[in-house]
Amino acid sequence: MDKKTAKKFMGKIEDLASSMSRYASRDSDSYNDLVTMRAIKSLNAAYDHLEDIEEARRRSGRMLKEGATLFREPALIYDDYYSEEQETRARESLFDNRAEEEGWESIEDVPENLIDDEIRFLADLDARDLNAELDRFFKEYEKFVISGEVGRWNGRHSGADVIVNANDLWKYFKDCENFKFYEDENGDLRIECSHHDGTNFFVVRPISSRGYEELERMEVDLDYDGLDLGDKRITDWLDDPANFEHGYFHREYGLTESRRRGGRMLRESKRRRFGR
Repeated sequence: MDKKTAKKFMGKIEDLASSMSRYASRDSDSYNDLVTMRAIKSLNAAYDHLEDIEEARRRSGRMLKEGATLFREPALIYDDYYSEEQETRARESLFDNRAEEEGWESIEDVPENLIDDEIRFLADLDARDLNAELDRFFKEYEKFVISGEVGRWNGRHSGADVIVNANDLWKYFKDCENFKFYEDENGDLRIECSHHDGTNFFVVRPISSRGYEELERMEVDLDYDGLDLGDKRITDWLDDPANFEHGYFHREYGLTESRRRGGRMLRESKRRRFGR
């Protein structure tokens, strides 16, 4: 970090400390809310000014390697597996949009024969949002590693590969019918998807600047060499969390305080974040 950036960062931290000190000495709820908001904004601004965060990435990598987690709970991005929550959401959507027209007085009046079509309709809307979120995710970084386990009729098979965009990602799911996308407590994008032979589990991680440095040190060219899982250097590299970026969706939309339902909830969460 250069001196100018460090000075800006320390100034923001000093502002935060001052705000929190005043926060502790006041009783007014409205004042407390205001100061808390300012303190959070101050931290957010400090993060924006921190141009060189390599050391922070290394620290988070060490934390994950030691078994710690970076976030309180997973961030749900998309889930089209059938659940009672999906059925309730469909009923609420139908009631909100058609109650007056149909003369329904409560959510229990929504006919059962409309529920499945509404679930599919909402899933289509969520899928559009998912694709938009994934496009933004893949534009944020240069290369990604996808690794995981595929369930087949002849057993489970594991592997890893390098991808660069959402089109590369979807190639691994062409046989799947149901999907769940979420970012786990470690800030890694995880995907579960099911097909007639079983369920696949994947994790997608952007390569960090430290990860590129390690590959250069090992004289490994991903474009030419790929990921040779028979090479212990590569498996060790994959096992080191510091070689990857973590927490994109948590950073973009704030820490989740409750489970969000599908991709549309992500947009709502972003609008609520700090009143934006």
